[in-house]
Amino acid sequence: MRALLTGCVLAFCLSAVFSGCPAPKVAMRGDFDFSKVQRVAVATFSGEHGDVAADFMIHALLAEKAQVVERTRLDGILDELQRQASGAMDPATTRQIGKILGVDAFVTGTVTMFSPSQTYLVYTGVTDTPSFSPARSSVASTEAPRRSPNQAAARILTSSALVGLTARLIEVETGSVLWSAHQTYEGFDTDGAMESITSHFAKSLRPIWAKLSAGPETSGLMDSAEK
Repeated sequence: MRALLTGCVLAFCLSAVFSGCPAPKVAMRGDFDFSKVQRVAVATFSGEHGDVAADFMIHALLAEKAQVVERTRLDGILDELQRQASGAMDPATTRQIGKILGVDAFVTGTVTMFSPSQTYLVYTGVTDTPSFSPARSSVASTEAPRRSPNQAAARILTSSALVGLTARLIEVETGSVLWSAHQTYEGFDTDGAMESITSHFAKSLRPIWAKLSAGPETSGLMDSAEK
C-alpha cells in the first residue's frame, strides 16, 4: 500500500514538472486510510495575508469535489483555544474540534513568503550607468517619464510576485499530520501565485484521497450544522 501511494505521488510530481508547472514538495502518511476523511475544515493561515491563502485553499479543495466547512467556524474555535491557558493541540482537543464541526480532518498553513510585484523606472544616462527608481504604481503609465538633462532614456521594468505557502492536513481523531506540502511560486501577482500553489496542493491529494478524484457530482461549502 505504501509503495502504491508513493508511486502515485511521484507520478503527480513528474506530470507537473513535464507540464511546465512547478510541483509542491509533499510528504504524507502511507499507512493511513484516507477514505476515512469525508469532510474537512480550513483554518486561516498564519503569516501575511493568511486569510486570503486559506480562501484560495478552500476554493481549490471545492474544485476537487471536497466537502469543506466554513472557515470562520474553525477560526473561532482555534482563537478560543489560544485564549485558554493550555492552548495545546492535543488529540482530545482535535477530537473536540471534529465533533463540533462535524469534520474528519482540518487544514492549517503558513504564508512563508509574500513579496508583491514591483515596478521600477530604469534610467540610462550619458555615463552608461543605469539608475533605478521605484514607480508610484505597479501599473505602467501611458505618459513618458520625465528625464533630467543627463538622462538619455528610461524604461519600465516589473518584478514578479513571489509567494511561499505550507499546509498540513491534520486528523481530528489522533491529532496526527496526514499530509504536508510546501511550495514557492513566482507569478504576475500575489493572488495568481496563491491560486496556483493551492491548486497544486489540492491536486497533490488526488492519489491518496480517492474522494477527490471520484467524489460526488456536487459539492460545496458547508455549514457545520449540516449533516
